[in-house]
Amino acid sequence: MQLIGKHHLTYVLGCNEEIDQWISAWVTEVSHASWKEPSAILDAFPRAISVDGTVFLFPVCGNKFPQIKLKIKFGLDKAMISEVIQE
Repeated sequence: MQLIGKHHLTYVLGCNEEIDQWISAWVTEVSHASWKEPSAILDAFPRAISVDGTVFLFPVCGNKFPQIKLKIKFGLDKAMISEVIQE
């Protein structure tokens, strides 16, 4: 899956080593994913929250905040980080 908008991650990268490791693993997982439906995302990331079936919130390190907001274009294999929600 093509991951667009990685520049948004700079807002949380460097906060601490645990967050950096989590984001690195998350970026790798999303980049190599071939999700075809919302349930596949929730299977891979049980703590993810589906906003509307195409927009998902990923709690970084399983915490409430920060969260990565990701928009998925199923069938096109594109995912876009639209923002990192701090609170």
